[in-house]
Amino acid sequence: MRFLIGDLLLELEGDPGFEVGERWELFLSDRRDDADYRITRSYVPALPQREGAHYFYDGVKCRNYAMTCEHGNHLEVLALQETLPWGLKLRQLYEEFALPHILLLKERLVLHASYICYGDRAILFTAPSGTGKSTQAELWRLHRGAEILNGDRAVIGLREGVPYAFGFPMSGSSDHCVNRSLPLCAVVHLSQGPENVIRRLKGREALRVLLNGTYSDPKHPEDFIRNMNTAISLLDTPVFTLSCRPDVGAVEALEEALG
Repeated sequence: MRFLIGDLLLELEGDPGFEVGERWELFLSDRRDDADYRITRSYVPALPQREGAHYFYDGVKCRNYAMTCEHGNHLEVLALQETLPWGLKLRQLYEEFALPHILLLKERLVLHASYICYGDRAILFTAPSGTGKSTQAELWRLHRGAEILNGDRAVIGLREGVPYAFGFPMSGSSDHCVNRSLPLCAVVHLSQGPENVIRRLKGREALRVLLNGTYSDPKHPEDFIRNMNTAISLLDTPVFTLSCRPDVGAVEALEEALG
């Protein structure tokens, strides 16, 4: 079973097999060239002790239920047999698969953002949960005919030197999940305010927005440098901070700033 996510070809193997689900199904690939990364999953009666392995703890049953070992571009996932049928659905294994970590190998960041398509380009709204990402995306849909491609996450990175946004097979509580890749027009950091005020960020301020919006796995501390380097490579992308109200004036302010 193969998936293409952010231009990374991911191969999954397991016995028993996986339940894909409609969102992951959008990212299935029939490419037969060498995969960029492989994940194998198997079930065992007891988890072995291995140096460098990551273990996953069940606080209810007070024991480790799974472990992962990474060997280059191969991730081995072992789970206790007693957990079956847990782990058959791909969304159940998101934490163990550590997709943000894997995508960094392709210099791709997973950004906590609402991802919209407007004029064949991508605009990403990033902010802490509850700040208004979904609201701003919906305003663009209502007033400018934009399409919401993902309500919670997007993958970003360079494709042949051009900043791009890519789909992601998970979207939090949002119903929006579309597999589409578009040139990245802007990243917009949102905050709530009494007026619609927008400002373009440069240098460290722009970098901070990109880094604060990324998903980082504490099991992989080496990813901090990878995150930093990948974010730096994207700084030619316009990054804005928008203090806004939930009205069409926020759309107009960003539209004017984009020119």
